[in-house]
Amino acid sequence: MGIISDSLGAAFGLGSAIFGGIRGAKERKKQEKLLNQQIQENKDLFKREYYQDIMNRSDTANILKNYRDTLKRQGKTQRNIATVTGATPEAVAAQKKINADAYGDVISSISSQSSQLKDNALNRYSNTNNYLLGQKSNMYAQRAQNFSNLAQNGVGLLAGSVQNLGGSIGKYKENKTLSNLF
Repeated sequence: MGIISDSLGAAFGLGSAIFGGIRGAKERKKQEKLLNQQIQENKDLFKREYYQDIMNRSDTANILKNYRDTLKRQGKTQRNIATVTGATPEAVAAQKKINADAYGDVISSISSQSSQLKDNALNRYSNTNNYLLGQKSNMYAQRAQNFSNLAQNGVGLLAGSVQNLGGSIGKYKENKTLSNLF
């Protein structure tokens, strides 16, 4: 090969390496931005689930509403029975206490589930976070490998071009003709 074609080959190789490096960097930035966004979304979801008030959840509110409605119907039925049977005020008050205690037990049961919900939220957060951080670590390892490969390829390309250029210059000196330049 001639001096000009060797120089063009080296320039083309260098240009394609630079273009590939720039394009790869843009794609890695997109990937890193997406991973960072997923990590933040995972943190936000954890905070919402972990620090929520279980009594304000829609499913809990629905359970309590249904139970209150049931107690109201039972209370009305019991008052009607007490009126017909002539139950004493103490018996009516005792039934109200039983109903109130049952409602308290339901609330206590729901509250005890709060720690289980928090444990589940923490486990989901930890598992997802570990996965995302593993993806980020893999991305950094790939980036390091890409830079290492780029450096090796650059040195190899430079060495080959210098060797080819040296050979072409040597041939030119021997023959002193312009035909060896191409």
